[in-house]
Amino acid sequence: MRPRAVLHATLAAAALACTGAAGGCPAVDRSVAGPWFPSAAPFEHADSARSHLFAAVTEPSASQLRGQSIEVGVQVAENLPGIWNIATRRLGELVVLAGALGANTGSAGGPFVAMLDADSLQEQWRTRLLPPGTTGEWNYPGSIGAHANGHLYALFGYRLAKLDAASGRVLAITVLPTAQRPADVAYNGFVATADGTLVMKSLHRVPGCTVDGFRAVMGDCGNAATPPSTLVAVDPESMKVVSVLQAPEALGGRITATVWKGRELIYAPGQDFVHRFVWEGGRLRRDESWGPVAYRLEGQATATAAAAMGDIVVLQTNALPSRTPMSILAISQADAQSVWRLQPFRDRPGSFMPSMPTVDPDAQTVFSVDGGSNRLVALQFSPDSGLTELWQAQQSSFSFSALIGPAGDRVFISSATDANGRFNYERERVVWREASTGAELARGPWVERGAGLVITPDCGGTVYYPTVGSGKLYKFQIRQSGTAAGSSRQAAQPGGTQ
Repeated sequence: MRPRAVLHATLAAAALACTGAAGGCPAVDRSVAGPWFPSAAPFEHADSARSHLFAAVTEPSASQLRGQSIEVGVQVAENLPGIWNIATRRLGELVVLAGALGANTGSAGGPFVAMLDADSLQEQWRTRLLPPGTTGEWNYPGSIGAHANGHLYALFGYRLAKLDAASGRVLAITVLPTAQRPADVAYNGFVATADGTLVMKSLHRVPGCTVDGFRAVMGDCGNAATPPSTLVAVDPESMKVVSVLQAPEALGGRITATVWKGRELIYAPGQDFVHRFVWEGGRLRRDESWGPVAYRLEGQATATAAAAMGDIVVLQTNALPSRTPMSILAISQADAQSVWRLQPFRDRPGSFMPSMPTVDPDAQTVFSVDGGSNRLVALQFSPDSGLTELWQAQQSSFSFSALIGPAGDRVFISSATDANGRFNYERERVVWREASTGAELARGPWVERGAGLVITPDCGGTVYYPTVGSGKLYKFQIRQSGTAAGSSRQAAQPGGTQ
């Protein structure tokens, strides 16, 4: 691996080469962008800490929308079967990872990356990722990211691809380590450390299982034990594997990276414990000074991922359906024995949320949705009082949410299903709320279900919303009624969320 100083210089040069403005965003502070391209949404959850706070999207704020008559313009891109997540770059570039959801891929022929024009949604190029003739491999969603060095990185199955952003040409593909038959291994997402190194970890399906996509880890293949996960660090320039570490157990959720008191830490929820790893001196190692932390109550299912927020990390249980109410936990980064827990929906029967909380580090606020309980809650955290409720709303969602707007004037964006806590629903809509009070500011039209995908904001009031079965990517643009725009409009409907 190249010396860290050289890699830092590469990232800095790439950032200076950027115009800084993507879709009308202000220039992104390098301290915010870190190892990611300085755009509105270079990474699936905004940052490697998985906060879901898209700091570059400063408008609209809650005060700009409050009391206004709002319209939601609608555009749609089609022919994106098995769409999973997106990333944005400068000059209106919108990158899509699709063909990555097993049975929902249609004729896609496996995972692919496509570049769309962010204004028109016209496809500019498309690159298939699987080698020709590849069959029988577990097609499970990885992720797409726009790196600060200017390249795109796509994780699919047990391979990591580096792509040229201008042409979509594959520059390199790295085959990642597998602890069992490669066709039964997938690396479900990556993060980037401060020096730009990409870190990912493996997920395994039961040997002999032929079920594709999410169903392979939702009990369709039984509950036989699988190997512990493997953590891997890859140099983004050379695409060489520079460090490999076996985790102490199978890690089902995605990993989270953060810098805390000068240390580069990686958190991962397993079946029973939250584990912490350290990236130091060009290698990964377990942090023997912290945890692991037992986080599930009896009957609860596992967590999807942790979100780092200041001195704590936050996670919620029941990424799979459970009759035991969900817990939201805050765990101290300084002391693994300091754990704050709250069950805000104790009175609700059934719980299921395959996504994770959204956090606001500035306000020390946590936003959690439980699709199975048909509830949404905002919580305030302090070390003295722990997690306390700010507001609660009736809303069912199974998708990842987002925060936009300036500190103290945030907008919380989530989806709402039409099924009141049932996962087998037909349609969904995007809802904008005032983050501090929960008051609904606007809602979009009903569209096909998203079912646990990532809602991604862009500048100019834009939100991208992928749908699972239809192969469509919706672009919603929120604005005051009567404001001119280049896309079709549909008025937001008043009243409470259904």
